[in-house]
Amino acid sequence: MRVKELNEKLRTLYASKFPELAKAINEYNQQVIDTSQNQDDLLNRATNPFMLKVNEEWLNAGLRVMIFGQENLTWGGEFTEKGDAVFCEKMDEVIQLYEDKYLEGEMFNRRGPFWNMLKRIKNEVSKKGVALLWNNVLKIGRLKCGNVEAINEITYNCFNVVQEEIEYLKPNILVFFTGPRYDKHIKTFLGDFEVNNISGFDNVKQLCTVDFKNAKFKEQYEMKVALKTYHPQYLRRRGWEDLITHKIITELGNY
Repeated sequence: MRVKELNEKLRTLYASKFPELAKAINEYNQQVIDTSQNQDDLLNRATNPFMLKVNEEWLNAGLRVMIFGQENLTWGGEFTEKGDAVFCEKMDEVIQLYEDKYLEGEMFNRRGPFWNMLKRIKNEVSKKGVALLWNNVLKIGRLKCGNVEAINEITYNCFNVVQEEIEYLKPNILVFFTGPRYDKHIKTFLGDFEVNNISGFDNVKQLCTVDFKNAKFKEQYEMKVALKTYHPQYLRRRGWEDLITHKIITELGNY
């Protein structure tokens, strides 16, 4: 499948969800506005959905790795159809945001543990024909860090697309920088799983392999491995950042 066809397939998936999603989020955001007691409460408004796009590098890579963060922070601003400075009025502009910010490399200029770790991994493996694609477990965030259950429920019900993204894009390896608190979200989108020790790590929460039991994408093609660890910010606080980075690079090199 060519890149244009693959991106159109993703767009069709998102478009099938967008009307119901827009209705639910606009109602939620209006409720937040109506009930907020202060400016901090207003930051619980939902942002744009996180939608992917791929390029030739992904399609032609010898090894394709999908990296999952937790949720997107202020992605394109508030989800609304009423402002000139936001993107939800035109779905294609939200999708283009992913190309502009990630595929064109702008996000790799950011500081912080997550992007520092991805830069280190990318710099090491891209010369070996490995492509990295950024995704998030929770596809809709809020106007500040973290997530709220009401938005998560909207995502579960109206924008449950992660499994289809994996089926379409066929990554060989999944890496979850999410920590154990996001296991319930991973299970909601991808199904139940078991975790297994990796040699040298007694604590499966630190780094483990993930075995999805009933995920449809396992039936359609051979995914080599899924890895799960903490968010890089937590890894840095615990002094594990270098250890986990080197181990993930080593694991990717094994395939």
